[in-house]
Amino acid sequence: MKKNIFIVLLTFLPLSAHAEIFRCVLNGTTTFQDSPCEGVPSERVNTNNLNIVPFPQIHSQPPITQPTTPQRPQQRANTPSRYQSTIDRRNAEVKARNRGVVIPGMTERQAISILGTPSSISTHTYDGNVCRNLYWNGTNRFQRGRHSVRICNGEVSSYSGN
Repeated sequence: MKKNIFIVLLTFLPLSAHAEIFRCVLNGTTTFQDSPCEGVPSERVNTNNLNIVPFPQIHSQPPITQPTTPQRPQQRANTPSRYQSTIDRRNAEVKARNRGVVIPGMTERQAISILGTPSSISTHTYDGNVCRNLYWNGTNRFQRGRHSVRICNGEVSSYSGN
C-alpha cells in the first residue's frame, strides 16, 4: 500500500515542481536568479511565455578567418625583450664566473669574488665619470697572472688579464 502511494506521489512530483525566476537590476546590470534579490527591488518573471532557444550545433559556426594584417606577437618575437636580455646577461655572468673571467656589466663585488682582493686600487676620471681601477699582480693564492678592472658607475667597464 505504501509502495503504491509513493509511486503516485512520484508521478505527480514533476507536475508540482516549477521554478520561480526573479529579475534583479543592480548597478545597471540585469541578473536572473531563483530567489528574490537582497537589498534590491526584484520582480517575478512570467515563465509561461518564455522562448526556448536550442543550443547551436557545432558545425553551424562560421569558419574562423585569418587576419590580413600581421600580428603583433610575431613582431615581438623577432626583437629580444628586456626580460630575455636580462636572462642572457645573467647567464653570461654565471658562465664567466665559472671560468674565472670578469666581463663588462658585472659589479665590483662580483669582480672581487672572482679574482680575490685586489693588490692595489686607484681612482681616475674618464669622460667625466669617476672610475676605480682595481689591479691584481698575481701574488694572491689561486690567482693566475695579472688582472686589471675598471669600474665606472658601479659596473665593470673594462677588463684585461692574462
